Amino acid sequence: MSTASSPTAGIEISSKKLHLALFAGGKLKVKAAENSPFGVLDLIDWMRRQKVVPGQAHVCITSGTGQAESVALWLRGQGVPNVSLVEPAALRESVAGNPVDKIDASALARYCAAANPPLWVAPPEEVFILRAMCKNLADMRKLHVSQTALLGDWTDNPDVTEPITNSIQQVEEQITRSEELIKQLLTDYPHLVGRPELAGAWPPPARDA
Repeated sequence: MSTASSPTAGIEISSKKLHLALFAGGKLKVKAAENSPFGVLDLIDWMRRQKVVPGQAHVCITSGTGQAESVALWLRGQGVPNVSLVEPAALRESVAGNPVDKIDASALARYCAAANPPLWVAPPEEVFILRAMCKNLADMRKLHVSQTALLGDWTDNPDVTEPITNSIQQVEEQITRSEELIKQLLTDYPHLVGRPELAGAWPPPARDA
């Protein structure tokens, strides 16, 4: 966590970019990089060029962005342990008497310095496994819906329907396998039951006999 003299940083996440604001020595500097692990490496290298030791900086990221935890893990994997995920509502509250109207990297960096929020505690590995499984299952179900709709448009052309039918069969097998894996994971880790990641994915919808 940050001290009065340690540097702080805020990262705003967009679909393609990571926007970083670095608050050190009373000065605020900004840098953007691609939204990827390579982008994080770019930001860390840039921080070093600003004479800041990344491992000593306290970095704040807004939670609820979908990718916040991924970026936090990328940072920690590169030697930046002091990462906090900040609720947008907390950021909007008055900080040192100054309300925050716009949530951006600069506001995050200043909030990090003023509020010194607690460090993020990463969920256990099985939570990330569950998320990946549920995303894969959701993608397979969407593909099944689109392929089934496509099949309905070509019922009179066997040259088209045969490969589509084969594709649907393969997708159905993958869906069944994914559901089996999720069921086993929930059996192995009962505390995962009720996790928000399962919404819309579990229990599986009833199938026609």
